[in-house]
Amino acid sequence: MHIMAPPHTPPINNYRTIPTVIDISTPPSTHLNAMSSPMTTPPPQEAAPKPLLALDLYGTLLDTSSISTALESHLPSYHKHLATQICQDWRKHQLEYTWRLNSMGKYDDFSTVTKLSLTDALHRAGAHLPSSTHKLLLSAYDSLSAFADVPQLLHSLQELQIPAVIFSNGTPTQLASAVAMSPVLKDSCIARAQTPFISVHDVGRFKPAPETYRYLLQRLGVEEADAERVVMVSSNPFDVVGAAAVGLRTIWVDREGKGWGDGLGRPKHVVRSLEEVVEIVDDGGDECF
Repeated sequence: MHIMAPPHTPPINNYRTIPTVIDISTPPSTHLNAMSSPMTTPPPQEAAPKPLLALDLYGTLLDTSSISTALESHLPSYHKHLATQICQDWRKHQLEYTWRLNSMGKYDDFSTVTKLSLTDALHRAGAHLPSSTHKLLLSAYDSLSAFADVPQLLHSLQELQIPAVIFSNGTPTQLASAVAMSPVLKDSCIARAQTPFISVHDVGRFKPAPETYRYLLQRLGVEEADAERVVMVSSNPFDVVGAAAVGLRTIWVDREGKGWGDGLGRPKHVVRSLEEVVEIVDDGGDECF
């Protein structure tokens, strides 16, 4: 009679085997240590993403009122006393035009807006200048003076390697000219960067439309859920409120010390000078964009 052998039964192991996960990216010696020791040192946690600085240009880095000197030089003697008022109205109409265009769902680039607002300001003052003078004044807008606190900010950005980029309503051509013509900006960390500025021009909308700040995040490679990683620095309340509405961290530059009065939002931080900005955002950092 043929007797069938019982099925093979593996030996009983009374010890529970704990698999060891080995990262193939680590060197072989690390693999051996992981297998021989039941307790391994956990990998170091990744550092938190560093903040990215977005700097407004007109009114924050560059003083739009500095155009008054060029304006006065072209006005007839009986209108020279109006230079400061015309300059203020020029800036006011410039911003109003951008807001009205946003509301109407239309877009004319910032260069055109600057030209139209100059004509409007001169007309309201009763000052009529030839078209050739208009062109000279518009060219002078490319060489606005930097505020006195800008050099120290740029020095600190360079020294501490804090990433920063200019974010502006200006067209790419305007921004390139403004940076190249500025004695303060042209040799700065920002000017030497691969991406010195980001313009709303590609969006076809002006600040404070939310699309503009979302475009900024996109260009910086930041998800909207992480928008607070980007710090918007501006002296314009509408810019601060618009950025905050999309989730960006904001710093308002209150050079005149009048305090915040905008009822539609509030900045995360308030500074009297750009020199204080670095103290807020200094978290280490990489080179500028």
